Amino acid sequence: MSILGCPLCATSGRSTKLANGYILRWLLWNVAQPQVDMDDPLKKAKEKAAASYNSAADHFDDEPLSFWDLIGKRTVTNLKLQAGAKVLDVCCGTGASALPAAQAVGKNGFVVGVDLAARLLDRARTKALAAGLDNVEFRLADMTALNYPDGSFDAW
Repeated sequence: MSILGCPLCATSGRSTKLANGYILRWLLWNVAQPQVDMDDPLKKAKEKAAASYNSAADHFDDEPLSFWDLIGKRTVTNLKLQAGAKVLDVCCGTGASALPAAQAVGKNGFVVGVDLAARLLDRARTKALAAGLDNVEFRLADMTALNYPDGSFDAW
């Protein structure tokens, strides 16, 4: 006889006692686990990512990571952004794509850069100020919960 009429237990050759042990362990595991935030099941992963990037912020623009700037500039070049365009850069870091995008769209355009890492955003703001860019804004935000209406951006 299988547990709760489970066809897996009946056909697996496991004894009822063994199946009961698996069910008991499963129940204990699932009851003992902390409850997942149903509004954001990725909350812990996002917090871990933010902490990791924040801890690396002091060295994010060092020579070994200079590929970010190269990739950012190439991305913006390939997008062929028009003057006056509105751009959203998610996971913007220190602005490797957002800053060249702000230059490309000019004074009549606007760029919003979002990231989970506050320290990276601080560096991005400093770089924007040094470059004299006032058409870019950096926001501490989760890209999965931005709530911009459709059509808010020309490129993202």
